[in-house]
Amino acid sequence: MTCILSFIVLAQTSVLNDRELFIPSCLQNRTCDIKVECIIDGKYCSNNAECNISFYDPYRNILQNISNKQMTNNYTFHNYTTKRIDFYGNYKASVVCCDQGECNHNTFRVIVIRNTGYFNFDLGYMSNIILLFILLFFWLGCNIIALFFKNKIFASFGFFIGIFIGFMMFQLHVYLVIAFLFLNIITFLWYAKNL
Repeated sequence: MTCILSFIVLAQTSVLNDRELFIPSCLQNRTCDIKVECIIDGKYCSNNAECNISFYDPYRNILQNISNKQMTNNYTFHNYTTKRIDFYGNYKASVVCCDQGECNHNTFRVIVIRNTGYFNFDLGYMSNIILLFILLFFWLGCNIIALFFKNKIFASFGFFIGIFIGFMMFQLHVYLVIAFLFLNIITFLWYAKNL
């Protein structure tokens, strides 16, 4: 089975030739770091290779004057970091790499994804994930204290922490947010009735 899958992947890559199998993506209202490998005639480029990039918005206009800009050579790849991209959509990048008189041209899509997070809370950063888990533990702790010590102040505090956690989790999935906020409201109503 593995041999067949390997053959299919090799056959697809040979048929696709220079077309990209991986489409890079960026978040709206953030910088976009574009990395490419320099390969000419099937061989990796030397350390002296130069790559230039042109970047086009979804309407095929040059974006942020990125026209034939030199990319940074990091030996194993070349990269270029754009300024903040304000609009989401399918962008196009065109890269020309030259090494020892030979050049290669590659065009690929860059998808800029809509940033839907409230408060610009990005769960792509480890510190924000840690903050989310700390708040979840505070929420759980407030609810346990409110339950065992019959304390309405901790119940109220847990309720407001729960609302904030719901907004933080909005980037994960809307159904997860609804389920968590529903649990938070039901818990608070139970405390209000029984404490």
